[in-house]
Amino acid sequence: MSADPAMTARGGGRFLVRAACVWAALALGAMPAIGDELAMGECARDLLRTRLATAVAGDDILAALAIEDELLALCSQRQELVAEVLENEERLAGLQPGEPLIDETVVAAVFEAPAAPPDIPEPPPDYGWFSILGTSGDLRAGITDGTETWWVREGTTLPGDIAIVAIHSRPPGVRVSGAASHVLPWRPPPDSR
Repeated sequence: MSADPAMTARGGGRFLVRAACVWAALALGAMPAIGDELAMGECARDLLRTRLATAVAGDDILAALAIEDELLALCSQRQELVAEVLENEERLAGLQPGEPLIDETVVAAVFEAPAAPPDIPEPPPDYGWFSILGTSGDLRAGITDGTETWWVREGTTLPGDIAIVAIHSRPPGVRVSGAASHVLPWRPPPDSR
């Protein structure tokens, strides 16, 4: 018997395992597994024994021994999986139909969790000044956010914790501090738009 390259330990090992699985499954009447996994049923040890007995060339014997090692490892893994499946089925059978599968306290804790605060803070109002009145010691500024107007002096606090720091007549402008620390832009009053 010549050494076929597809049947050597490297190339043919997986082929023989797949073939052994299919033959074993067909002998037992079960559906064969796809790939390198064993089919449902017994391990194909009898098939391996006949292959070892008929192997003539050295490459055939090495390939058959490699396949036997691989198949025995797969059989032991299969036995572990079958034992685990049987344990899980036994645990499932032990559950009473009236027993809840989910702990209700965990479900209640999830639904009672407080809502997360919004990550995005509200932007400060978009203030602008539209008029400056008075003399140098007593200046007042007309401030608007586009909907409302305020007449303010230095030290006044607007909604949004924006404080009026300074009001200047030359050059005209209003400086603020708080969430938006800068000089306010000029803007026409809301009723003139």
